[in-house]
Amino acid sequence: MAWRCVLVVVVAAAVVLASPTPAPGALTRNNPGWPCPIQTQIAPCKCSEDTEYNLHLDCSLANSDEELLRIFSSTFPFNDFYELKIIHDHNDVTNVIDEITANTFADLTFERIIITGTRLEDINDEAFADSHATLKYLELSNNYLYTVPFESLALYLKLHTFILDDNAFPFLFDLESGSLEVFSANRNHNMKMTSSSQFTLVPSLRELYLSEIGLTELQTGLFNNMTQLEVVDFSKNHLTTLEEESIKIQGNTIRRINFDTNEISFIRHDAFLGLRTDAILSLAENQLEVLMRNTGSISFNRSRTGKPSI
Repeated sequence: MAWRCVLVVVVAAAVVLASPTPAPGALTRNNPGWPCPIQTQIAPCKCSEDTEYNLHLDCSLANSDEELLRIFSSTFPFNDFYELKIIHDHNDVTNVIDEITANTFADLTFERIIITGTRLEDINDEAFADSHATLKYLELSNNYLYTVPFESLALYLKLHTFILDDNAFPFLFDLESGSLEVFSANRNHNMKMTSSSQFTLVPSLRELYLSEIGLTELQTGLFNNMTQLEVVDFSKNHLTTLEEESIKIQGNTIRRINFDTNEISFIRHDAFLGLRTDAILSLAENQLEVLMRNTGSISFNRSRTGKPSI
């Protein structure tokens, strides 16, 4: 008797839980593009499904804030998308997206977001809030951004790649993320690095790209707490001197350092600590003639203490 009661409860629960969602057959009859939303409702955005059943949303043909709001107020059969893409051309005067609010993307979630070439100057703190638990890759390159909510970075629990190339950031704000592995802010001309704790709270960072940001001085101690760093790119800046422990990390994980096309004429002994035995240091197009004549070469052979030496 008890078994029958349990069976009835389970079946009833299943009926209650299933009742709000129409059968797949009914959905596909009304919307042949299911699981994507009805195409005419989200045009000019395009929804597609890949072989892994991931949903992709390309809104590159949407050209205004109002159009985005209309599109994302449509009915979406599923809220969880793999990728959102908005790729614009700066030279196209019809593209005028310059604001993303907390309501722009409704309650959709994404694993990858790529927004490039727009007229965005800043990003609302809550713009991607529904993706705190899902977002892994965020690219906001080639816009007019001068600020983004860096203070919210730690809320994106799975974010591993953050790209801000070709924007207008005046400062590099302190980064905080337990998951971030790749950070790039190339070609933010005249970006200042004024804090000694820029990278203290990104322990998982493996690759750092800060090329062509107008950097004239590299603070020592920026990487002292890091244990995973592999690639560092400070090429095409205006550095003249690399002081002792300019790049120092815990462990020997660095495999490539790029200081090409600076104005470096002097490198102190032990400027680089934490390199692998096969590490590559690139110093092309600098002013190192005197240094090379005096020292002969730059060696990364470890001493008995495990430190590479110059």
